[in-house]
Amino acid sequence: MSQTATNTAAHAMLQAAHDRAYRYPENFAGFQAALRYRTDEESLEGTITIHSPDTIRLELGGREGEMLALQREIASLCAHRWYAPYSAGDGRYTLSLDENAQHPLGQLILFGDDPFNSSYRIQDGSVVQINRQMGTTRFTIHIQEHTHIEENKTLPRQFTVAYWDTNQKRLMRTTSYTDHYTPVEGYYLPASRRMIIYDDKGVSTHVIEFSAHKLA
Repeated sequence: MSQTATNTAAHAMLQAAHDRAYRYPENFAGFQAALRYRTDEESLEGTITIHSPDTIRLELGGREGEMLALQREIASLCAHRWYAPYSAGDGRYTLSLDENAQHPLGQLILFGDDPFNSSYRIQDGSVVQINRQMGTTRFTIHIQEHTHIEENKTLPRQFTVAYWDTNQKRLMRTTSYTDHYTPVEGYYLPASRRMIIYDDKGVSTHVIEFSAHKLA
């Protein structure tokens, strides 16, 4: 298959997977919710207002560093649901298909010119794996389970993120995620995210719970 043909085929496959993933419409204005954050050591309650992944007001109390990390986690959660046209993201790059189309984890799509040496796997019409290199850190996101909703859309339910130090050639950290969503006035809003982190310090658990949602 020529480079042009494989690029076209890869984009067709990846755009179909992009379109299948549930996202909010372009005019979505955000939401407010009560928030509870639990770790192995503490439980905090407060409120959150989200107008976009970049515009989040968190009123929870707690240590500054911990709250910044929590806000980054919520921003990441929201960024994957916010409106994002394919042409402005992965559609910008040159793609190719790996020759092994029968891999047990799905078809591998290779990015030829993005800055992170990315590759994705597509299985059953959905993205199930994302690989990227950022400096000396290589990470893999693997989605084990999706939630299926109306209009053949999907939301990630169970996924794992593993981080490697490519200089030291060692696994640094693995985080196991479980996400739940709830329908509110026609939108699927986050209900909870549980993170179980495995690293050199041991095992730790973090749970973010949203309730009493109100659309902005």
